[in-house]
Amino acid sequence: MPRVEVTLYGVRGVVTVECILDTAFNGDLTLPPSVLQELGVIPSTRIRNRLASGGEEYAAAGVVQVEWMGTLRYAEAIAYRNNALLGTALLDDCHIDIEATEGGEVIVEPL
Repeated sequence: MPRVEVTLYGVRGVVTVECILDTAFNGDLTLPPSVLQELGVIPSTRIRNRLASGGEEYAAAGVVQVEWMGTLRYAEAIAYRNNALLGTALLDDCHIDIEATEGGEVIVEPL
């Protein structure tokens, strides 16, 4: 699975997280609840997610600052199990190059 590291900023500090690049997820990020807690992010909303299986579930979401393409920007982070996913909302206007091999390089750059 292609993975990228992102640096997140919260009121309690900075955390770098390895995220699975998920082109089937149209949001910004999903993060384990423990990461949101470590950053000091208090979920401010509950959202309904449609899962790949076709089912739906509700999850808490909050806003984090993420270092992305050399700048800090706000992103919605959905608290979701132990998965850290980076979705297509952050990948908008990007070119992605993936070496499809275990440990292969993943390059994400602006168009």
